[in-house]
Amino acid sequence: MKKKKIIFFINSLRFFLSHRINLAEITFNNNYDVIIVAKKDINSIPQHLKKYKLIDLSIRNSNLNIFSEIQNLKFITNIIKEHKPDICHFITVKSIFYAALLHRKLRNTKIVLSFSGIGSILSNKKITSFISKIIFLKSIKKILSLKNIRIIFQNEDDKNFIKKNTNFLDYKSYIIPGSGINLNDYSYKKIKKKNNVNFLFASRLLLDKGLQEFIDASQLILDNKYDATFTIIGEVDTLNPSSININKVNEWKNEDSKFYHGFQSDIKEFLEYSDIVVLPSYREGFPKILIEASAIGRLILASNVPGCKDCVEDGVNGFLFEVKSYKSLYEGMVKLINNKINFDIMSINSRKIAEKKYDISIVNKKHLMIYNSF
Repeated sequence: MKKKKIIFFINSLRFFLSHRINLAEITFNNNYDVIIVAKKDINSIPQHLKKYKLIDLSIRNSNLNIFSEIQNLKFITNIIKEHKPDICHFITVKSIFYAALLHRKLRNTKIVLSFSGIGSILSNKKITSFISKIIFLKSIKKILSLKNIRIIFQNEDDKNFIKKNTNFLDYKSYIIPGSGINLNDYSYKKIKKKNNVNFLFASRLLLDKGLQEFIDASQLILDNKYDATFTIIGEVDTLNPSSININKVNEWKNEDSKFYHGFQSDIKEFLEYSDIVVLPSYREGFPKILIEASAIGRLILASNVPGCKDCVEDGVNGFLFEVKSYKSLYEGMVKLINNKINFDIMSINSRKIAEKKYDISIVNKKHLMIYNSF
């Protein structure tokens, strides 16, 4: 049987490895040649990635440079001409923007668009972000009207927002909650008994992720003499306009009750030690950290915004709080600290939600169904 060919376009090879490698694996195992076009932002290529063709392209830039953008568009056009893929799958906003600008050249190509991470253009109120949002929405209207297109959203709010502004046909769209997780790799771990409740923040160090609210709420907890510890893991993302000054984190930590561990390639140890995973983000697609937290069986405190709220059944496996409010986050922390007797029940509830919604096999089957639907 002749092999099909699929090209994945995505900002970061590191992100593809951590969030989307399952797509390369399922397509490869189903008779596809796989090409990954992304910024090679890892020091060395792992062995299991070498069976795919990798093409280095800096899709993501910190500043808009019209000349580099034109070069990228030419490069993408040449890649598609040379490899003649059966399917092009564009993942994340920037790669979708490129696809939109190339919509005429893609009319005869089967296209899949994955809208993940549109929060950055929706939650940021700066005038530049407002202009970027208008340009983005205007540019994607034509590509969403193409016949050979499938559109994947991570939550209903994102789908409704894009539909309201572009009016695509419903039959072209699908909801897949996040990138899924291998429930064997992230097996259930009973919460450890300890004197202090541990709250974990694990994300890029961005203001849009609610890091400042986490810092302020944690300090208020300690000022009021609650028995708690706080852990931050993650790296500074200098390309993101929402990047936080690392000095704020270094000034916050004290290695007694507040800890910062930087970027970690494997966070399972931190998840297993934690009691509660906190994500005060301003908006998400479907955050992987909360999928991982659910799988291991951790309680969740998350802001009541698209993406985050989809991971929490309020009072069942955690609580929601008001976005951009460290006081509301503080109140949620206090509620959980005073509710330790129910930790085991809520922990088990988290795992059950993961088994029902996030199993990687379910996510893989949905993607294969989409690829085969053309």
